[in-house]
Formats: sequence, structure tokens, C-alpha cells
Amino acid sequence: MRDLGSLIIVHLVEPMAVGKMFPRHRANWPLHVTLVPWFYIADEQRHKMLEALQTYLSTEQPFSVHVGEEKKFGPDKNVPVNLIDEQEPVRRLHNALVKVTGDYGAQFHKGASAHSGAEQTYVAHITHHQAADGLHRRFPGEEEAFDSITVARLLDDHGLQMCEIIRTITFGGKGNEATA
Repeated sequence: MRDLGSLIIVHLVEPMAVGKMFPRHRANWPLHVTLVPWFYIADEQRHKMLEALQTYLSTEQPFSVHVGEEKKFGPDKNVPVNLIDEQEPVRRLHNALVKVTGDYGAQFHKGASAHSGAEQTYVAHITHHQAADGLHRRFPGEEEAFDSITVARLLDDHGLQMCEIIRTITFGGKGNEATA
């Protein structure tokens, strides 16, 4: 598989092990909150950026938020999500992660935006996931603990784009890095 040099940073509501791979299509993602959308970063900057993320998160404390109302996102308003009721702590985390990635030259994919800074257009939400065993989703009022972030990379497998979990970094702790 060929590494395409692109990463995404999420909070996994349904955790996955480092090294786990799955097709990129949103239907294959576990429940998650996107913290930094897909971006390209040069190979020589990737390790430095991951270490900087780990350093930043080593001083952060976990926090909890409540799952809010259901909405439809996407260009056709057909992607079911639940908003996060307490946007501010997630927005602060998002802005900090966007700054760290930007410090190492992150270039966001066409059509993607970091939604940070003065715009404040970032809206934290949990995207629902239709799996073989049924709909995976959260419900209004449920609590979600943010105690880690997960970084995935984009790979090409003979024309099929795949995601691979390459690192999970816990708040106040260490990261687990893929050996691949």
C-alpha cells in the first residue's frame, strides 16, 4: 500500500487499535468526532508534528460533554449526526490541534477547512455509522468522555483508499504508535 501523506485527527467514540485499517468511505468509520479534517503533511514533518501533539496533550486533562440533538450534515443534508451540547471545550481542543498541525505545514485537502480562529464555524458532532450489525449512534443526554485523540493516515491499495490508525494519544499520557 502506498502512503498518500494525508492525515486526519479524530476522537474515536468507538476506539480502534493502532494498526487497524478500514476503507475511507464514511460508512466504514466508527463513531467519531472529527477534530482536524484531512490534511497533507510532508514526511519529514510528520514525526515532529506527532511528537508536538503528544507534548501538547501531555498537559491536557480529560473532559466530558453531553450528546445533543440529531441533525443532518453534508452537502445534501443526508448525513445523520448528533451535535455536542458543550461546544466550547471541543472547539478549544480543535483550535489547539489546528495550530499544532499548522505549525508543521499542514495543507488542508481541497474542500476541507480547518474552521479555526476567528471564524468559529467548527461544529463538534458525532457522525452516525451504519454497520453490518445495525446503526451505531449516540443519543441526546448521553455523556462522552474526551480522553484521547486518534490520528489516521490515508493509504492507496490499488485504487481503494484505506485509513490506518497510526497513533492514539491520551490526555496527560503517552501515545501508541503503529510500527508500520
